[in-house]
Amino acid sequence: MVARFLVLVKPLLLFIAALFGVILGSRQVYIFLSEKQPTAFTAENFAAQYGGQQWISVTGRLAVEELAEMPAHAGPLANFYVPLVPQDWQRQEAVHVVAAPSRIPAGGVNGWAQAVDPQEIVTVTGVVRPLGGLNYGYVFPRLKFARPTVTINENAQPHPPLGMGFFLAVCLVLGAFAGWRIVSAVQT
Repeated sequence: MVARFLVLVKPLLLFIAALFGVILGSRQVYIFLSEKQPTAFTAENFAAQYGGQQWISVTGRLAVEELAEMPAHAGPLANFYVPLVPQDWQRQEAVHVVAAPSRIPAGGVNGWAQAVDPQEIVTVTGVVRPLGGLNYGYVFPRLKFARPTVTINENAQPHPPLGMGFFLAVCLVLGAFAGWRIVSAVQT
């Protein structure tokens, strides 16, 4: 019984990885084909008007006082998040949009935050982070969040279908191969 299970582990893991790739790849192709430009929102009207768009542009104030920096990975860029809120937002009010600024060097977050005017109105444009974004209560324990809540990967754009189409095709082939291996292992 254990030997049969071990024979299934590799193809099952491959199948799960391929399924994950198919979901991400098809999402990118769908965004590219269905959203020709970012949908514009303001932080004030976001909750009422957001309808699931994936390439968005939101105008509001960056609440740099609530910035959350994540542990650094071995990469050259910082990994941090900032709530994007209405101009007159107060901490007890719900947050709906979190920005993930891009192109900030690791170790440069404090300098970036000090350079941002906390009252300035900015527009953040990018693709909504897939798979539900962050664990918001963990990343921002002092803030309240309400649906819909999204994380915007700043400056991200939908990938052209040629590259993602190839990725999607490879994932489909790997998924079919893994499925065939699973069926073969179960039948023996």
